[in-house]
Amino acid sequence: MAGDDPYIFPDVDALILTFLEEYFEDEEWFFDVKLPDDLDQKLPFVRVSRLPGGIRTLGIFDDSREDLEVRATTREESHDVMQRVLGALDVMWKYPHTGAIIYRADLEAAPGWVPDPVTRQPRWIATVSIRNRPN
Repeated sequence: MAGDDPYIFPDVDALILTFLEEYFEDEEWFFDVKLPDDLDQKLPFVRVSRLPGGIRTLGIFDDSREDLEVRATTREESHDVMQRVLGALDVMWKYPHTGAIIYRADLEAAPGWVPDPVTRQPRWIATVSIRNRPN
């Protein structure tokens, strides 16, 4: 029936990546959904990837669960980049986004120090929930 078309929810990974690249345009940081082959040359690096789950409240809102991974040359640098990224996501709702309205970001899992077991790169991880809907 006309008018009963479902919402097409946005790709929140892409929204976050675009937002962070613009927000931190003066920083020499790299952002993507996958680790690049030349990762050692692209530090600090922020990886964003959607996790399974999230709740759609009455089919209107999507609480996108997003895994954040920050790698850098030192523990301190990766920590500081993670804290700045979390701060940026906390105010993401204040900015316009193509195809979506962002309502808030909630920290689901606080940052944890988890060095990569293979590369030994300094790494902090966290999980956020981004409440959004299409506009």
